[in-house]
Amino acid sequence: MVFPSKTNRLVGILVQRIGFQQHFTVFQPKILLVSLRPPVADFLKVNTHGVSRENPGESAGRGTIRDSWGNIISAVSSYYGTSQTSVHAKIRALLEGLGLCDRLQVKHLIVELDSQVVLNIVLEKQQSTWQVDFMVQQIKQ
Repeated sequence: MVFPSKTNRLVGILVQRIGFQQHFTVFQPKILLVSLRPPVADFLKVNTHGVSRENPGESAGRGTIRDSWGNIISAVSSYYGTSQTSVHAKIRALLEGLGLCDRLQVKHLIVELDSQVVLNIVLEKQQSTWQVDFMVQQIKQ
């Protein structure tokens, strides 16, 4: 065992005498390359994301609209408060992103989100709560 400081050496000696075994784990940072694919020409893309700290808990969401060059046209972000589930936050972020597209009178749009559950709810392949269903009905209008 390697103990770089005097305090750590003393702790290490005590731990060994008591009979505990020390296990050190070295975490290597993972580098993940993330790239946004811009939409094809004459289309805009809205990316939405909703999160909840706990389920339910504090939640927030955001939406970003980009052109075919990847330039940000507009963006929205909101804090939704507490007592929201992650699915609720994701649906609400989608609703806000689409609302922004509607206000900008976007004609050709690609929607990108990170939740298969949300997609299934919007496509009515999966049921949800009445609060989420209310927002889904707004999305479809």
